Amino acid sequence: QKFIPSGPGALFCFSLALVKFGIVPSTSYYQMKDIKAAILNVYGVVPKIQCLPLDHGQCAQILGQIEICFTKELQLRNCTEGVNEPRDLWKDTSVSWGLQRKEFTVCNDTLQTYYPPVDHNWELMSKEK
Repeated sequence: QKFIPSGPGALFCFSLALVKFGIVPSTSYYQMKDIKAAILNVYGVVPKIQCLPLDHGQCAQILGQIEICFTKELQLRNCTEGVNEPRDLWKDTSVSWGLQRKEFTVCNDTLQTYYPPVDHNWELMSKEK
């Protein structure tokens, strides 16, 4: 049975869905298929997951945001259905984690994915030279 919040003020807590499947913020890397599967298993729909792309020697994409899609009737639906217009929530906002301003892109399913702790030093993402 899928857990689907309902009613006024229903909250989708993706971090709890990820924790349920052992995916937690850490210095470890995850496979994007596992992150998608966790959201699918909890909510019953395929999410749209966006990452900060690889840059300057980084060895993994950085998990940026998870979106869930709805029909016009506010029913959950797969984000792979229909035409999804890109919605850049960060376009006019600088990322405050010590990174240069970047735009999210849809995550690459074949790259390792980093789900960083909030207080993590981003320089550790770089490959050792």
